[in-house]
Amino acid sequence: MPQHFRLQEGDTQRSAQPLMPRKVIREVIVNAVMHRDYQVNQPILVVRYSNRLEIRNAGYSLKPSSMLGEMGSKLRNPIIASVLYDLSFAETKGSGIRTMQRLLQNAGLSAPVFVSSSQENQFIAIYLLHQLLDAEQLQWLRQFSSLGLSDDEAKALILARETGAVDNAGLRAVTGLDTLAASQVLRKLHHQRQLLVQGGSGAATYYQLRPMPDLPLFSDTNSGDLSANSGDLGANSGELPTTLVQAIEALTSKARKEKLWMVIVWLCAIQAHGSEQLGARLGRQVTPLKRHLYVLRDQLGLLQYTYPEVINHPQQAYIATDTGRAWLVEQGVAL
Repeated sequence: MPQHFRLQEGDTQRSAQPLMPRKVIREVIVNAVMHRDYQVNQPILVVRYSNRLEIRNAGYSLKPSSMLGEMGSKLRNPIIASVLYDLSFAETKGSGIRTMQRLLQNAGLSAPVFVSSSQENQFIAIYLLHQLLDAEQLQWLRQFSSLGLSDDEAKALILARETGAVDNAGLRAVTGLDTLAASQVLRKLHHQRQLLVQGGSGAATYYQLRPMPDLPLFSDTNSGDLSANSGDLGANSGELPTTLVQAIEALTSKARKEKLWMVIVWLCAIQAHGSEQLGARLGRQVTPLKRHLYVLRDQLGLLQYTYPEVINHPQQAYIATDTGRAWLVEQGVAL
């Protein structure tokens, strides 16, 4: 974690402390252990990006997103929760998120953003490692000074810039707005101000920054460095190992799923692939292929999204996890 030093009055030596309070980090991990879905064979993932920390967990929130931080808990694993409470690892029931929000605010950091998906059976907690409106962000916002943006509109633009997209739940997390007010802010930035472009529909609606000549957009630098998990993402898509090409050519329409899975994870270990790109490479329809991708990502943990914070991202793709790469080696694949 990034460190900052503090020199207390009367001290002769400085002390280095994590930028994110230690108690917040502890509460993040405790919540993940307490609330995860243990029926899914997938580890808790803690991913350190250049500008944020993400904790990805199997198991959607049993409480509605709008009620996260309110008193009272809905426990998926009551026995584990009781042990953590008795050992004083966990906060009083239902107060953990509120405590984190308070500590982050005291440290000058933004409130966490929570993404809960019952369809994907996944919960993602996003913690920005800087104030949402720090000096750099305020400098970037000056290009819109003539528009007279409200604080909430500015935060929506910054969140889209930092994470690649903004949706209703994310904006509510950093502004405290209700669902209707957050929708009004996003629609205004989209329809009237024309600073955001809309993607998805219904509950999966998200917004991204509109490309402009003078508008620095979300880039791979902001999205974090996943090269350790993704292999050579810059490799030319046509430069596949001969053994992999032979494995693809050997696949039949009735090939065993284990052989198909090995090829899919192998491809994603070399380069990030979208579902349509995988379908084209393997000569398979996308809809049935997505069922295999769901198993490989959600149940086996061999793949992960390239844009986990925006599930319906227009450039969404899959890359192999460390677990997936280790699994390939066990299958005799030389990476």
